[in-house]
Amino acid sequence: MDDLAEPVFGSKAFGHIMQSLTEIGGEPLRHKVIAEAGLPYLKTDQNRPSFSPTAILSLFQILERVLPKALASRVVILSARKAAEDLLKEHIPGIAQKMLYTLPDHVSAPLLLDALKRIAWTFAGSGSVRVMAGPPMYLVIDKNPAVIWGCLWQRALIETVFRNLISARARVEHLRCCKTGQSSCIYVIEI
Repeated sequence: MDDLAEPVFGSKAFGHIMQSLTEIGGEPLRHKVIAEAGLPYLKTDQNRPSFSPTAILSLFQILERVLPKALASRVVILSARKAAEDLLKEHIPGIAQKMLYTLPDHVSAPLLLDALKRIAWTFAGSGSVRVMAGPPMYLVIDKNPAVIWGCLWQRALIETVFRNLISARARVEHLRCCKTGQSSCIYVIEI
């Protein structure tokens, strides 16, 4: 299932989901999801270097199938926030973060949007990403490999990044979804 020749997600996507499962439901919940997903190596190797879109999609589908929607949503949102924190630490230097935070929103938001496009592999995997500065701003993931309930994971990650660096008022809505047969997932970002 995990063909690393495919384009991959960021190095910690599965680890964040596993940590979130444990924080929210304890080890039994984590082990239940691991067993259902048929991914036993996650029991000991949560931070494997990278995962194929097929593997992450499989895990999202298992969450969707095995857990009640409200519980799965909490897991997905918490894991996205953890991923956003890592994205900020590892891919946007501290000085750039300070600059974005101090600039006016109408200046810093498009700069952050462009930065997200450059590091999109960390949250869009094999999907290709396009952005359009606004207002409002749009982030489009063509052929999104990780869809779950309105692409909740990516929506929460993008919103967390914008709230941390641009404005606590930042809001991300999901307008169109690959899961419904569309070719793209479209997110609108409003500050």
